[in-house]
Amino acid sequence: MTWLLAVVLAAAVLLSTSFYSFRSFSRSTELVRTTAAVQVELERLLSALLNAETGQRGFLLSGQEEFLEPYHLGITDAGSRLARLRELIADEDERRALDGLDALTRQWFALLGELISLRRHGKTDAALDVVRSRVGKQTMDRIRARVRYIVEAEEGKFKRRQREADESDRVTVLLVSCSGAALALALAVGAVVRKTAEQRRRSDAERDEVLGQMPVGVALAEPPTGALVYVNPCMKELAGDLRLLDAGAASAERPPTVRRADGTPYAPGELPLSRALRGEVVPHEEMVVAPSTGDEVWILASAAPVYDPEGELRLGVVVAKDITEQRKAARALAEANEALARLNAELERRVAERTAELEQVNTELEAFSYSVSHDLRAPLRAVAGYCRILEEDHAAALDEEGRSALARALAAARRMGQLIDDLLSLSRLTRAELHPERVDLSELAREVVSALRERDPTRDVDVRIAPGLVDLCDPRLIHVMLENVLGNAWKFTANRARAEVELGVTPRDGAPPVYFVRDNGAGFDMAYAQNLFTPFQRLHAASEFEGTGVGLAIVSRVISKHGGKAWFDAAVGRGATLHFTLAASSTGEA
Repeated sequence: MTWLLAVVLAAAVLLSTSFYSFRSFSRSTELVRTTAAVQVELERLLSALLNAETGQRGFLLSGQEEFLEPYHLGITDAGSRLARLRELIADEDERRALDGLDALTRQWFALLGELISLRRHGKTDAALDVVRSRVGKQTMDRIRARVRYIVEAEEGKFKRRQREADESDRVTVLLVSCSGAALALALAVGAVVRKTAEQRRRSDAERDEVLGQMPVGVALAEPPTGALVYVNPCMKELAGDLRLLDAGAASAERPPTVRRADGTPYAPGELPLSRALRGEVVPHEEMVVAPSTGDEVWILASAAPVYDPEGELRLGVVVAKDITEQRKAARALAEANEALARLNAELERRVAERTAELEQVNTELEAFSYSVSHDLRAPLRAVAGYCRILEEDHAAALDEEGRSALARALAAARRMGQLIDDLLSLSRLTRAELHPERVDLSELAREVVSALRERDPTRDVDVRIAPGLVDLCDPRLIHVMLENVLGNAWKFTANRARAEVELGVTPRDGAPPVYFVRDNGAGFDMAYAQNLFTPFQRLHAASEFEGTGVGLAIVSRVISKHGGKAWFDAAVGRGATLHFTLAASSTGEA
C-alpha cells in the first residue's frame, strides 16, 4: 500500500506540474496575441494617417477633390483603429499614452483640414507657409513618439512574458524529472515489500481504486511478455488502441500511429513502457498519437521499472499526461513572436521611409523660400539705385508730380526690402535649432524697450515690465519674439496721448505660467483674429501703421518652437493683449 501511495503522490505532482505549465502557456499565448494585435493596430493607424496625408498633399498640388478620397478614408480608418486599441490595451500608462495619441491624431487631421480649406479658398501661399512652419512634422514626430512608446511598452511586456514562459519551461522540466525519479524511487521501494497472496489481492483492489481515479494515465505491464496487467480509464482514453502500450510480442502488430516528438516512428520495443521492462528509467518523453479518427494527441510520458526485495524485476510502470493544448500554446507563442518581429521590422521600415520623405519635402520648401528671398534682392537694389540716381542727379528735370512718383517708388523699394528681410528672418527661424536655458525675460524686455526709446526719443510711453520673469527658453529666439511683440505695442499706441504698454504674467497652479503683453493702442476686431499669425495678413492699412505683416508670424513660429501657444484679446480702439506660454514642460518662475 505504501508504494502505491508513493506512486499516487508522484503522479499527482506530475499532473499538477503539467496543469501549471499548460495554464502558464495558455496565459502567455493570450497575452502575446494581444501584444501582436496592438502592434498590428498601431501599424494600421500610422498607415491611415499617412494615407490621409497623401490624399491631402495630392489635393494641395492639383486642387482636384477626387484626390481627397484617401484623406476621408484615413479619418474613418484612424477612428476604428483607435477604438480597437482602447479595447486591447489595459495598462494604465499605455492608456494614458493612447489618450495622448488620440489627441495628437485629432490635431493632425485638424491641420490637414486647415491646409485643405486654405487650398479650396485659393490661399496656396498661406498653405505653403503652414507646411514650411514644420507644425505637421512636429505633430507627426509626436505621434510616432507615442506609437513608439506603446510599441516599446508592449515589447517590454512581451519579453517579460517570454521570460516567464521560459522559466515555466525550466520549472516544468525540473519538476517532471523529479516526479519521474520520485515515481521510480517509489516503485523501487515497493519491490522491497513482501506480499502474501492475500496482501496482493488487497493491494490490487486498493491500487485499482486509487489509480482508477487519477486524472493522469497509468499502465502496468509484467515481464518478460510485457502483457498489460492494469490500465486506468484515463490511460485508455489517451492511448485509444491499447496496442500502442503493448510492450510484449504484440508490439510487432502495433499500428504505426505513434511517433516521437521529432516525427520519427517508434521501433518495436522502444516505447517508454517497453524500456522500463528492460530496467530503464524514462524521466519524461514527448510522443504523438495519431488515432484513426480525430486530431493528433501529444503525450508526456514517464516510465520506470519496479523490483521486488530480491532485486528481481516485477513490473514496468508508465504514467502519461495529455499536453496537446500546451504544445498548441507553445506553437502559437512562437508564431506570434515571429509575426511580432515581422510587424516591428515593417513598421520601422515604413516610419523611416516616411520620415525621409517628409524631411526631403521640408528641406526643399525651406531652400525654395530662402532662394526666392535672396534672388529678389538683386533686381530690387537695381530699382532703388536708379531711383536714387534720378533723385540726386535729375531732380531738377522732374516736375512736382514726377518727384512725388519717385518718392513713392523709393518708399515702395524700401518696403520691399523690409519684406525680404522679414522673409529671411522667417526662413531662418524655421530652420533654427532650439538651445534652451534659464532666461530673464524681464531683462530681455528692458533691452528691447531701451532700443525702441533710442529709435523714437520723442515718444512718451509708459512701459511696465514685471520683475523676475524667468523661464526655460532660447534667449536668441525669445529676444526676436519680444522685439516684434513690444515693437507692435509701441507702434499701435502711436496715436495715444498717454501710451501704455505692459509685460506681465498670470501664474497657474500646476500649469505653465501665461505671459501677456498689453497695450492701450488701436486694437482690432476679434472677428479677424484668426488671420493675425498668417504671414502678410494685416488688419490696418499701411498708411495708418507701417509694417510688413510678418512680425506676428515670427512670434508664432518662436512660441511654437518652444512648444507653447499664443492668442489675442482685443477690441477696436481699446487696445490688444497677446497671451502666450512657452512649453507644457516649462518650470517658469514669476
